[in-house]
Amino acid sequence: MTNSQNAKFTIVSKNGRTNMSFASSLTDHLANRGGDCRFLLGEWLKSLTNAALASLIALADRSIEGDHSGAPELLAIYVLGVAAERGGATSQYSIKTGNAADISERIGVLAVIEDLRRQEMLDVPQTTSIDSFDQNRIVVTDKGLREADVINRFGQRTGAEVN
Repeated sequence: MTNSQNAKFTIVSKNGRTNMSFASSLTDHLANRGGDCRFLLGEWLKSLTNAALASLIALADRSIEGDHSGAPELLAIYVLGVAAERGGATSQYSIKTGNAADISERIGVLAVIEDLRRQEMLDVPQTTSIDSFDQNRIVVTDKGLREADVINRFGQRTGAEVN
Protein backbone atom coordinates (compact mmCIF):
# COMPACT_ATOMS: atom_id res chain seq x y z
CA MET A 1 0.00 0.00 0.00
CA THR A 2 1.46 3.33 -0.91
CA ASN A 3 0.85 6.79 0.51
CA SER A 4 -0.71 7.76 -2.81
CA GLN A 5 -3.54 5.32 -2.16
CA ASN A 6 -4.36 7.12 1.11
CA ALA A 7 -5.97 3.99 2.49
CA LYS A 8 -7.68 4.47 5.82
CA PHE A 9 -8.85 1.65 8.04
CA THR A 10 -11.27 1.92 10.94
CA ILE A 11 -11.07 -0.82 13.53
CA VAL A 12 -14.21 -1.67 15.48
CA SER A 13 -15.03 -5.08 16.86
CA LYS A 14 -18.53 -6.54 17.06
CA ASN A 15 -18.82 -5.51 20.72
CA GLY A 16 -17.69 -1.97 19.89
CA ARG A 17 -14.23 -2.39 21.39
CA THR A 18 -11.87 0.02 19.70
CA ASN A 19 -8.94 -0.09 22.13
CA MET A 20 -6.80 -2.35 19.97
CA SER A 21 -3.33 -0.98 20.44
CA PHE A 22 -1.55 -3.38 18.07
CA ALA A 23 -4.10 -3.03 15.29
CA SER A 24 -4.01 0.75 15.75
CA SER A 25 -0.22 0.67 15.63
CA LEU A 26 -0.35 -1.32 12.39
CA THR A 27 -2.91 1.10 10.93
CA ASP A 28 -0.70 4.07 11.84
CA HIS A 29 2.35 2.32 10.38
CA LEU A 30 0.53 1.70 7.11
CA ALA A 31 -0.73 5.30 6.92
CA ASN A 32 2.72 6.78 7.59
CA ARG A 33 5.01 4.55 5.56
CA GLY A 34 6.70 6.06 2.57
CA GLY A 35 7.81 4.72 -0.73
CA ASP A 36 6.26 2.45 -3.27
CA CYS A 37 7.83 -0.79 -2.06
CA ARG A 38 5.65 -3.76 -1.18
CA PHE A 39 4.53 -3.96 2.43
CA LEU A 40 5.08 -7.17 4.41
CA LEU A 41 3.89 -7.63 7.99
CA GLY A 42 7.45 -8.30 9.18
CA GLU A 43 8.21 -4.64 8.40
CA TRP A 44 5.71 -3.56 11.06
CA LEU A 45 6.94 -6.20 13.51
CA LYS A 46 10.47 -4.79 13.15
CA SER A 47 9.12 -1.36 14.16
CA LEU A 48 7.69 -2.58 17.49
CA THR A 49 9.60 -2.06 20.71
CA ASN A 50 10.88 -5.16 22.50
CA ALA A 51 8.17 -4.71 25.15
CA ALA A 52 5.42 -4.37 22.54
CA LEU A 53 6.70 -7.43 20.67
CA ALA A 54 6.71 -9.45 23.91
CA SER A 55 3.14 -8.32 24.61
CA LEU A 56 2.05 -9.38 21.11
CA ILE A 57 3.65 -12.80 21.59
CA ALA A 58 1.85 -13.14 24.95
CA LEU A 59 -1.48 -12.11 23.37
CA ALA A 60 -1.11 -14.73 20.63
CA ASP A 61 0.00 -17.38 23.15
CA ARG A 62 -3.04 -16.70 25.37
CA SER A 63 -5.33 -17.01 22.36
CA ILE A 64 -3.73 -20.30 21.31
CA GLU A 65 -4.19 -21.57 24.88
CA GLY A 66 -7.93 -20.78 24.78
CA ASP A 67 -8.22 -17.22 26.13
CA HIS A 68 -9.89 -15.55 23.16
CA SER A 69 -10.25 -12.09 24.71
CA GLY A 70 -7.58 -10.81 22.31
CA ALA A 71 -9.04 -12.55 19.25
CA PRO A 72 -10.64 -9.39 17.78
CA GLU A 73 -7.27 -7.63 17.81
CA LEU A 74 -5.41 -10.61 16.34
CA LEU A 75 -8.06 -10.88 13.64
CA ALA A 76 -7.74 -7.16 12.89
CA ILE A 77 -3.94 -7.51 12.59
CA TYR A 78 -4.40 -10.46 10.26
CA VAL A 79 -6.96 -8.77 8.01
CA LEU A 80 -5.04 -5.48 7.89
CA GLY A 81 -1.78 -7.31 7.24
CA VAL A 82 -3.17 -9.46 4.44
CA ALA A 83 -4.97 -6.50 2.84
CA ALA A 84 -1.82 -4.36 2.98
CA GLU A 85 0.38 -7.16 1.63
CA ARG A 86 -2.05 -7.53 -1.26
CA GLY A 87 -1.80 -3.82 -2.00
CA GLY A 88 -5.05 -2.92 -0.28
CA ALA A 89 -7.05 -4.22 -3.24
CA THR A 90 -8.99 -6.89 -1.37
CA SER A 91 -11.83 -5.45 0.65
CA GLN A 92 -13.56 -8.55 2.00
CA TYR A 93 -12.28 -11.70 3.63
CA SER A 94 -14.05 -14.88 4.56
CA ILE A 95 -12.45 -16.42 7.61
CA LYS A 96 -13.84 -19.66 8.96
CA THR A 97 -14.32 -19.88 12.73
CA GLY A 98 -11.93 -22.81 12.92
CA ASN A 99 -9.14 -20.64 11.58
CA ALA A 100 -9.01 -18.36 14.65
CA ALA A 101 -6.33 -20.55 16.24
CA ASP A 102 -4.41 -20.60 12.95
CA ILE A 103 -4.51 -16.79 12.79
CA SER A 104 -3.24 -16.50 16.37
CA GLU A 105 -0.53 -19.04 15.68
CA ARG A 106 0.64 -17.32 12.50
CA ILE A 107 0.87 -13.93 14.18
CA GLY A 108 2.60 -15.51 17.18
CA VAL A 109 5.12 -17.36 15.02
CA LEU A 110 5.99 -14.22 13.05
CA ALA A 111 6.39 -12.25 16.29
CA VAL A 112 8.63 -14.98 17.79
CA ILE A 113 10.73 -15.04 14.61
CA GLU A 114 11.22 -11.27 14.93
CA ASP A 115 12.10 -11.61 18.63
CA LEU A 116 14.67 -14.34 17.91
CA ARG A 117 16.06 -12.30 14.98
CA ARG A 118 16.66 -9.41 17.38
CA GLN A 119 18.48 -11.77 19.72
CA GLU A 120 20.66 -12.86 16.77
CA MET A 121 19.45 -16.46 17.09
CA LEU A 122 17.83 -16.43 13.66
CA ASP A 123 18.79 -14.90 10.37
CA VAL A 124 15.75 -13.84 8.36
CA PRO A 125 16.92 -13.29 4.77
CA GLN A 126 13.64 -11.68 3.67
CA THR A 127 10.98 -9.69 5.51
CA THR A 128 8.33 -12.07 6.85
CA SER A 129 4.84 -12.22 5.36
CA ILE A 130 1.45 -13.10 6.84
CA ASP A 131 -0.18 -13.62 3.43
CA SER A 132 2.60 -15.84 2.05
CA PHE A 133 3.19 -17.48 5.43
CA ASP A 134 4.40 -20.82 4.03
CA GLN A 135 7.10 -19.08 1.99
CA ASN A 136 8.85 -17.44 4.97
CA ARG A 137 12.44 -18.58 5.39
CA ILE A 138 14.66 -18.48 8.44
CA VAL A 139 18.16 -19.69 9.18
CA VAL A 140 19.19 -20.67 12.69
CA THR A 141 22.46 -18.92 13.54
CA ASP A 142 25.34 -20.45 15.47
CA LYS A 143 24.16 -18.52 18.52
CA GLY A 144 20.67 -19.87 17.96
CA LEU A 145 21.97 -23.42 17.72
CA ARG A 146 23.38 -23.03 21.22
CA GLU A 147 19.99 -21.95 22.55
CA ALA A 148 17.56 -24.74 23.38
CA ASP A 149 14.50 -22.51 22.82
CA VAL A 150 15.26 -22.12 19.12
CA ILE A 151 15.88 -25.83 18.72
CA ASN A 152 12.68 -26.68 20.61
CA ARG A 153 10.52 -24.22 18.67
CA PHE A 154 11.85 -25.07 15.22
CA GLY A 155 13.35 -28.55 15.61
CA GLN A 156 16.52 -27.40 13.92
CA ARG A 157 19.84 -29.04 14.71
CA THR A 158 21.95 -27.70 11.83
CA GLY A 159 22.52 -24.29 10.29
CA ALA A 160 20.30 -25.23 7.34
CA GLU A 161 17.30 -23.21 6.25
CA VAL A 162 13.98 -23.90 7.96
CA ASN A 163 10.66 -23.61 6.10
